[in-house]
Order: sequence, then C-alpha cells, then structure tokens
Amino acid sequence: VWLAECQTAGLGRRGKTWQSPPLSNIYCSINRRFPCAISDLSGFSLAVAVMLAESLQIFCSGKLQLKWPNDIWLAGKKCAGLLIQIRGEAGGPCDVTIGFGVNVRMSAHAGRQIDQSWTSLAEHSCLPLNRNALLAKILDDMLNGFELYQQQGLPAFIERWRALDGLLGQPVTLALGASNINDIARGVDHDGALLVEHDHDIHR
Repeated sequence: VWLAECQTAGLGRRGKTWQSPPLSNIYCSINRRFPCAISDLSGFSLAVAVMLAESLQIFCSGKLQLKWPNDIWLAGKKCAGLLIQIRGEAGGPCDVTIGFGVNVRMSAHAGRQIDQSWTSLAEHSCLPLNRNALLAKILDDMLNGFELYQQQGLPAFIERWRALDGLLGQPVTLALGASNINDIARGVDHDGALLVEHDHDIHR
C-alpha cells in the first residue's frame, strides 16, 4: 500500500490532471497479485468500486451512487474515483495496481480547476472525519473484498453494484471517437458491460 499526502503529477482518465491538494484528501495505491488469468479480472474495476462505495457510506448522510464503471457520486457529484492497471501473462498470475482518491474535505479553491461537478465527504457528514480511520476502514473492506473476488469473481458483487447504479434509466451520451451517441442507461450485464437503449434496442 502506498499513500501520498499530495501528488504533483497525478493523472486521471484520458490524461486528465488529478487535482490533489495536501492535507485534504486520501490518495492511495494498492498492489495485489491474483493467481488468475487476465480475462478473470475483466469486471474487477466494478467490484472495487462497490467495495469503496460501501466503505464510504457509513461516513456520510447522503446516498452514494456509482457512475459506470467506477466513479463514486455523492448527491450527484463526484467524490471519489479509481483507476486500475493490470499486468501479467494471459494465463496468470496478474499483478494489479488499484489507485483511488477520495475527496474528504477539499476546499472550493483547491478544486477550482476540476471540469465536472464534485463534492467532499465533509459536506455530507455530521461526523468528524479522520482520514486515518477512514483509510483503515477502506483497506480492511478491500482486503476482504479481494479475497471474495478471487473466490467468486464479479458475480459476488454484481447485484451490489446494481443497487448503487446512479445511471439506471438516465440519459447518457457515449463519446465514440469523434461522434456522440445519446442513449438511455439500462444497467449492467452479468460481466459488468454497460447496457444502453438506442432506438428501442439494448446494446452492450
């Protein structure tokens, strides 16, 4: 497990800069080896999103939701996210790095360059938030979750993910290269693929 008090070159998806002011949030990476094929980890990011959301829920009064595949929303705004990198042979074993960030009490000034709606746990909690206690809960839940995933895979998490689905029934725009397609989100398939309705047909 690696922790950073801040990051000077953190990257989000699609090369976006990860805003990470000091003394405010949690920035963590975990390395874990799984004795399985790469294909067995295809739904792992959804499972980890469930682990993280369920850990955070006890610290906030608002309902946490998931934006496919692994952003965590609080009151419709992003409060946490994660990125996963997998390395290994096709038949295994695989080395997985799980990097996640949680907005614990980031100020409006620190987050002024973020290009989407965001919030912090502190804005939705009546409890004093201790980052050490929060991280300890997350790591404990994740270690248990990794064992469960290794034994049962995504099926152990898929219904829990669906219960947290923040996009279900909502209009979504898929950015596919230079074109955008407007659809309705219809949940996730058994393997974690996003399901959308387009022209009355369901597509993965």
